[in-house]
Amino acid sequence: MCVISKEYFFEISDIAAFIEVERKKQGNSAKLNTHDYFLIDIVKQLSEQQKELIQLINSKNFKTILRSLIEMDAKISDYLFFLINCRFENDKEVKDCIESVEKDGLDDYYCGLNYNDSLNDFKLIVHKFC
Repeated sequence: MCVISKEYFFEISDIAAFIEVERKKQGNSAKLNTHDYFLIDIVKQLSEQQKELIQLINSKNFKTILRSLIEMDAKISDYLFFLINCRFENDKEVKDCIESVEKDGLDDYYCGLNYNDSLNDFKLIVHKFC
């Protein structure tokens, strides 16, 4: 029997510290700047929205809320991916990141399930082979 211990993005208590740890794992500088913190605030807002939506789930709105939760999860995952792997040095780079997440977040989310990525451990969709 396969037992999976599961955590979710909205359970990460300190997003900035999470990003710093993940950057260090990759051998990158962990230092965060104001552009990073702007995107971290977006992640925090999305995480709070997820928590609120979870409280509203019932048999009548399950599909609609689940769709919204997955869309938010995809955005959070994409933002965290960019925050871990990229350096944002100006407002244009931040704007480009936001546009990319809005446009491609859901596709990136599902594609990412095929890779061994630490972010997959936090996605709402569990995709692990035992």
